[in-house]
Parts: sequence; C-alpha cells; structure tokens
Amino acid sequence: MESIHAKDYLILEDRDTLIEILDQIEEGVFWIDFSGKIIKVNRAAVLKTGYSRSELCTMQIFQLVSDLTVSSWYVHVNQLQKRKKANFKHMLTTRSGKSLPVSVKTHVIENGGASLVCAVVRDNRKLKEERLNFQRVFYEYDKLIYRLSHDLRSPISTILGLVNLTKKDCTSDQTEYLQLMEDTLRKQNQLMMDVHHLSTIHTSPIQNDDINLSDLINDIVGNIPAEKGTMNTRCSYRFKLTRPFYSDYYLVTKVLSPIILNAFQYSRTTDRKAKVRIAVTTNAKGAQIVVKDNGSGIDAIIRDKVFEMFFRGSSHSNGSGLGLYIAKVAAEKLQATIRFKTSKEGTTFVASLPHS
Repeated sequence: MESIHAKDYLILEDRDTLIEILDQIEEGVFWIDFSGKIIKVNRAAVLKTGYSRSELCTMQIFQLVSDLTVSSWYVHVNQLQKRKKANFKHMLTTRSGKSLPVSVKTHVIENGGASLVCAVVRDNRKLKEERLNFQRVFYEYDKLIYRLSHDLRSPISTILGLVNLTKKDCTSDQTEYLQLMEDTLRKQNQLMMDVHHLSTIHTSPIQNDDINLSDLINDIVGNIPAEKGTMNTRCSYRFKLTRPFYSDYYLVTKVLSPIILNAFQYSRTTDRKAKVRIAVTTNAKGAQIVVKDNGSGIDAIIRDKVFEMFFRGSSHSNGSGLGLYIAKVAAEKLQATIRFKTSKEGTTFVASLPHS
C-alpha cells in the first residue's frame, strides 16, 4: 500500500473519515482543543500510550506530556495560531508509567468552524534506530569502496609492469596490442584512484593547512600529462594573494585539479590557439580561483549534468567521468561553491573557498 502522510489529510473536515485513513500510519495523531482536551486519536496513538481511545478522549494533553504545563500549552497555542505549525521534542508518559522520547509536529486545523490542534507524534527511539542503521550501512559501504579501490589497483599495477616488460622484446604488431592493453589498464587504474579519492573525502577530517595557492596551482598544471593539452596550450596566471589562505590542502587539490585539467583538455579548437587563464585572489573570507579557457563551451543540453557522477561531456573524453563530481563533493565538505558560465567563446569556472 502506498505510504500515507498525516499532513496530506489535515484539511479534511470529516474527522471520522480522517481517523479511518490515519489509522494506517505509524505516527500517533492527537486532535486537541485549545484548552488541552484530547478530542480524537488514531490507532498508533493508542498503541504508543497504552490507553484505549475512550480513555484518551477523557484526558488532557498535560496528563501525557509531563514537561508540558497549562501555561506553556497556552503560549504554544498562541504561537501556533500565528505560525500555523511547529516542531519540538517531548517525553510522552505511557499508561505503564514509562517515559517515551518523541518528536511532535503540531498544526492548527479547522473542523466544522472550530479550530483544533493536530499533533503528529513519532517515536524517537525508532528514529535513533534508523539513524544507527544508516550509519552502519554507510560505514560498511565506505569500507567496501576503500578496499575495492585499494585492492584492485594492486593487480592493475602488476599487469602494467608486465606489459611494459613484454614490450621490450616483441614484434611491432605485438607492441600495438600491448599498447592498447596498457591504455585500458591505465584508464581502470585512474577509475580506481578516483573512487579511492571519494572514499577519502567522505571519511577524512578537515585539516587547517597554510596553503600557498601559487605553488599548489603550479603543481597541478605541472602534473597534467602533455597529451592532455599542456604542450600546445598557452597558460597565463594572475595572483592577488593579500591574505594567507587556510584550508585542507588535499580537499582544495581535489576541487581545483579537475577544473584546471578540463580547461586544458577543452581549450583546444580548430580555429584558434588554445589558451587558459587562471586568476587567484585571497581575502578575509577565503580564496577565489577563476579558471577560464577559450574552447567551444559546454552545450546547453548538458550544462545541468556536468557535476553528475560518471558523466562525460564529450565523446573525446577519456577520463573516469568522476572529476567534476569529486570536485563538487570536496567543495561541499569545505562549504565552498563552484559555479561556471559558458559560451561559444569558452568556459569560466569560479571556485569560492572559505578559510577552514
């Protein structure tokens, strides 16, 4: 059966029909008049409190919520009439005397011309259990990803070494096939490295490093392979470093590397010489890095997808499709932003990084 949410039915005026519907949900629902008297409840409210429906409908809400007084209830009702809804946590006392931690959402509803408070009550113990289960699944998933990315890289590196040894003593035809094998293995190795980076980003605590952005960016550019475009691309820099920049060196590298690599890869066009411009500014808030290329731009139909996992914006792309996704994840961890603008004259990426 499709899940039913209490909030979807708050405007119904037939309370009996509403009770039948809300008996199917797990949250306890209480209808309470402005004086605090309980008018109606659903089945889950009965199960949570241990009282029968008839018993609950003779009680006031103060008898169930020990930390709620008459005066605080009236204050809440007055505020609720202005805001129409509110969320808070309380201890619900059951018939057996047990205190049950609950989350409560209250709404003002109209019923046949009269105003009532509708309180939707959820057991916090279940929320805690769900949260612990989620944390366990996330932990196991992250460990699995880490082990896979680490363990698969080892045999790939071994096979790459054997391929290179074999290439020293083989025919020209065999060299061609071995080169294809090497290219494929290097792509798989890059994929495993990118997956490993994702795992590290999620699990590592943020560091507070004193980062020399000039050295960092020069290192990133210097490590880009010549076949990616650095050999025939003119790169210019502008640094305005008026303040020291403090952040996580590893995460900042993961933000900037894919952006700069893409600028070099996609700045090449048939009608003009490839150019990349990098401008870096620091101030009291942090750092801003602007990376601009003079390529043909990003097609309008794929602009919303450039940060998606495994997305490749061009048929000429030979990467893992994780570069800009990794940049986005690292930026989110740093509470940084990445934005871009693009046209047929080129693409500009702007990374705004706060201090740690």
